[in-house]
Amino acid sequence: LAPLAARRHPPLPARLAPNLVPCGLPDICEGSLIDHTPSSSSQRLESPQAVYEDLCKSLIGVGFEISCSTIAKFMDVVQFKVPQSATSNKTRRSKQSRLHSFIIGHQISDKGEKSLHFLSSLLDIVLLKKDMEKRVSLAEPLFKLLGELLTSEWFQGHIDEDEKQKDALAHICETVSQSVLYVQQTTLHILRDIATSVLSNLPLANDSHSQSVLEELISTLVPCWQSTTSNLKDLLQVFVDALPDVPENRRLALMVYLLRKLVESGDNSDHLQGTLGELLEKVILQLRTIDSKGKQSCIHRSVRKQLKEHMLRVLRNTTKRMVPSEFFKAIGQLVAYGEGSVKKKALRLLCQNVKDYTMVEKKHRVGRKDGQSFTNSYLVMDESVMESLRELSSRIIQLVDGPVDSCPVPLQLAAVSSLEVLAKKLPNSNHVSPSCLTVVTRHITSDNITLSSSCLRSAGALMSVLGPKALSVLPYLMRQILERAHDVSSCPTVVFNPMKARMLQVLASGKASILLSILLVLEEVVEHLGCFLNPYLEFILDLLLLHSEYASASDQKLKSRATLLRKLVPEKIHVRLLLSPLMKIYEEALKCGETSISLVFEMLANMVSSMDKPSIRSYHAKIYEHCLVALDLRRQHPEMVKNIGVIEDHVIHAIIVLTMKLTESMFRPLFIHSLEWADSQSEDHDSNGVLCRKISFYKLVNELTEQHRSLFVPYFKYLIEGCIHHLTDDQDVQRTGLAKKRKKSKGGDECSAVRGMLSSEQWHLRALILMSLYKCFLYDTGNLRFLESSNFQLVGLFLILAILFQVLLKPVVSQLAVEPPASLEQFFDLPTIDGINESLVCCLGQMAVTVGSDDIWKQLNHEVLMQTRSEKVRPRILGLRVVKYLVEHLKEEYLVCLPETIPFLSELLEDVEPSVKSLSQEVLRELESLSGESLQQYL
Repeated sequence: LAPLAARRHPPLPARLAPNLVPCGLPDICEGSLIDHTPSSSSQRLESPQAVYEDLCKSLIGVGFEISCSTIAKFMDVVQFKVPQSATSNKTRRSKQSRLHSFIIGHQISDKGEKSLHFLSSLLDIVLLKKDMEKRVSLAEPLFKLLGELLTSEWFQGHIDEDEKQKDALAHICETVSQSVLYVQQTTLHILRDIATSVLSNLPLANDSHSQSVLEELISTLVPCWQSTTSNLKDLLQVFVDALPDVPENRRLALMVYLLRKLVESGDNSDHLQGTLGELLEKVILQLRTIDSKGKQSCIHRSVRKQLKEHMLRVLRNTTKRMVPSEFFKAIGQLVAYGEGSVKKKALRLLCQNVKDYTMVEKKHRVGRKDGQSFTNSYLVMDESVMESLRELSSRIIQLVDGPVDSCPVPLQLAAVSSLEVLAKKLPNSNHVSPSCLTVVTRHITSDNITLSSSCLRSAGALMSVLGPKALSVLPYLMRQILERAHDVSSCPTVVFNPMKARMLQVLASGKASILLSILLVLEEVVEHLGCFLNPYLEFILDLLLLHSEYASASDQKLKSRATLLRKLVPEKIHVRLLLSPLMKIYEEALKCGETSISLVFEMLANMVSSMDKPSIRSYHAKIYEHCLVALDLRRQHPEMVKNIGVIEDHVIHAIIVLTMKLTESMFRPLFIHSLEWADSQSEDHDSNGVLCRKISFYKLVNELTEQHRSLFVPYFKYLIEGCIHHLTDDQDVQRTGLAKKRKKSKGGDECSAVRGMLSSEQWHLRALILMSLYKCFLYDTGNLRFLESSNFQLVGLFLILAILFQVLLKPVVSQLAVEPPASLEQFFDLPTIDGINESLVCCLGQMAVTVGSDDIWKQLNHEVLMQTRSEKVRPRILGLRVVKYLVEHLKEEYLVCLPETIPFLSELLEDVEPSVKSLSQEVLRELESLSGESLQQYL
């Protein structure tokens, strides 16, 4: 080492010798500095030069070894810091102080120069001792040393002094700054040797342990490197040069881990991000080359496929570690590239990466450990990200609106899809402007069906971002949407002129896609600009209610989306604006059939459900009257309406939703009006038409009873007279005033049916009346009981309960003997025989249960038993079913009727019809179980 020391280090000045404090090497630290200990612990060192020579000979001599921990301890002690206070010095460990004194002495003013000379020799030793065990562990202290050399105040002060006294020190071979430079270079040489040594051994170990060791090395090396310098090119070059010697299956993992650590360590990663951006651009360009020239090249197809897969993996891993600002900037540069294939690949990569993360507000705190990259689930939109995103959006818009020769349809499609993804994933950013929406809207009516559909979806996404800012574009957007809608779908009310037949054939292939996209953009328009849609409501309702494609069950996705929009329109648009167009379109819906009419009242019910109390008070009468008009469709028999029952169900549902929000004072006049409407005759005096109105009215009564229950039961006092009249059908019925007398219809009484046979309308009406009476009796549990004489004294009638019951009982019991129509199976909307039989049995049985009187039970039981002596089977079966209902529900209370029942039951047990005989036996068994004795002796 003598030539090395003479060449690289000047002799120490004599003034430094007295500053050295003699100390035996065994006392320097806790362990021995070297394995070979001098023979005498009292041996003294006479000069610094002798110390260096002795150390060098000892450290590199044969048989002498030095540990890396000892070297690291020396480096940790030698620090270029401003002297600390006395209090701070007292807290230092005594042994570290002794080591420090041995190396640089006690005079603080000369501390830096002595440390430099000591470090120079120490680093020479480390540089030469390449076979030192665990040499890689010196990487961290070496990087710390580099950091100290760059940040030490002592070092900066001496550099300035060297510049001032350069001429005066010309006779000295090295200045302090040159010595520091030498220490830095030697340190970097050692680090390079360590990295090269580790990487050179990589091919020899291809297992998980070697991989973990390498990752640990990178984790230690990268933070230290970034703490001293921002130039990462040399570090990356070391790993790039070693890649050919790394096993192929570990190369990608090595580079990914290195790049991840480079991003996670330190804050100044601009250079790395720029490098990643350049890498991204180069890989995409290479992918373009493979796709365009791969088939003409001599590269085998399998090799070309494998190469492409590796490039795609590099792209994925590179973009994951890029911060969004640099990623957007790199994509923008690729979009500005001249070739269309490169632009498409860049836009496709943009969509894939943006879909994987969620934006957060600027105030959200992002952990320093996580940083900002596409591997995180969130992103802070700072100014750099916003600026790069605005620039990227501007370039994408240029592609959408560019000329056909430079921007073909596939490229336009990729650009429009990118705008949609950016708008959906970055909804709160200001990179979207109304001009952007205008450009996209312009291409909604494109001849290309895919581009048109994509523009519709993108317009909806942009609308959700812009909100009220898009108001200036709304008229243009609505014209384009509705024009495209009527191009692919037609209805009896065409607002815009249809396209040529050739265009309709072209658009027919993508009809479902276009219609679904129209619904998506209309959702956003209604959601954000609903209060400004008054000029376009008729067109929107025309589209949603009259176009059969939105109501057809063939495309369930399209139907469900249209249903959601029909619910959204009444929620976002006030009834003051929506009611008139909705009532106006009813006449047009009659031309389209029952489906469109049903949708009109479905939307009307949705509107009513969203109305507040002031709106209910203002519009309830108008809405109710409109529903009565629709209930008259059964009488009118429109040509386009095939299934009137479906329409009536939707109309009645709308009325029920309305009545749920009405008060007693608001509902009573409406109900009286509907009752008068049902009793009135049409202008042509058609008796059949009157029955049709009655059917619609009692369907409404049936549903009102079901929904309002005990609250609606008192209103049956207005219905008793009509019920008895339609059940007896012009027979002499006692009408001693069970309700207020009303004015008779101008056309007189209804015509009766043919004796012994009912018409289909009469059968339908009686079934509804029986079901309504059954529900009335079932829900007659409130404070105002219907079947009480006191309830009818309110209208000036003083009848006892028995007379009332008798008046109701006979018409209902008489239905046991009524024969159904002969052609009942021809009418799909008529109640079945089994259905009306069940209603009749339940009505009579529940009447007895509700009235709760022994005398009335006996009378009802007698009337029912008399029907069992009919010659027809149906009355006998129904009579037994009523008796069984009474036994099951009255239980022991029915025993008062047992003496009268046994003779009739005895006759029925001998009936020739097996069904009658079997049912009689069931009733007998239940009576015996109820009485607790055998009744055979009484038969």
